[in-house]
Amino acid sequence: MKDIRNIIVQSMFKLMRPLVRIMLRHGFSYGEFAEIAKLAYVDIAEKEFRIEGRKQSVSRICVLTGMHRKDVNRLLEQLQSQSMDIEPLNRAARVIGGWMSDPDFLSRAGRPNPLPFEGTQHSFSALVKRYSGDMPARAVLDELKRAGAVIVSDTGKIKLVSDAYIPHNADEQLIQVMGICGTDMLNTISHNMAHPPERSHLQLAVAYDHLAPETVQEFKKMCEQDAHQLMNKYNAWLAERDLDNPKVKRDPASTSTERLRAGLGVYYFEDLFVETNRDETDTQANAKGGD
Repeated sequence: MKDIRNIIVQSMFKLMRPLVRIMLRHGFSYGEFAEIAKLAYVDIAEKEFRIEGRKQSVSRICVLTGMHRKDVNRLLEQLQSQSMDIEPLNRAARVIGGWMSDPDFLSRAGRPNPLPFEGTQHSFSALVKRYSGDMPARAVLDELKRAGAVIVSDTGKIKLVSDAYIPHNADEQLIQVMGICGTDMLNTISHNMAHPPERSHLQLAVAYDHLAPETVQEFKKMCEQDAHQLMNKYNAWLAERDLDNPKVKRDPASTSTERLRAGLGVYYFEDLFVETNRDETDTQANAKGGD
């Protein structure tokens, strides 16, 4: 069996390749990438590797990360002042979720109604106010239009044309989506590596590596259809229970004040299979249909 550090190095190299591809595509040098990696090292060391009952010290962060004290102090200050706001993405998705599940905005057949921008309690502005708080309705509309999620008819009615918030035409926001979805997936893997099976999170994958192009196209269409149905089901279920929904009240018998986030991510992948060494091929074979 390979040394665990060697396996980690190989796995990290694979993970780095798509990240580096994105960084180079957007003009980032290695030095800039290394600075981001340093920030992540200091952030995780400071928050997650504390000695129980004791405040984390700069000296301990230096020992854990191998960085000099001057660099650690500088990076801690940078982390404290840094803004990584992803709330606009969450709010836009929340508006779509409410539109697809709230009876006030659905037709008798259970489909999202085309909505006037304002003027009634069943307007787009009312929807935004209910599910997006203090975000201006016009800003949310502009974002959903840019993402290709809605269209505006000649009569001014706003129609939902996509059941998911994926900003196809907004490179900046696609990168934000990458950060959110990639982090969720890797956090699940990290959790499962650190906990026994009875405390693991759902982690499933299926892949085969000797497929004809026509089979791949058929499989892709099947995935898109089935995944949309599944996600619509879970979206409606969660929207009916999310405490941001004014119709949902916390159980008075509950003594917990925790605010939890939970969800399910689905992604499709397709690439050209390249023959590798025997050990890696065995790993891929063992992962087929695994969890």
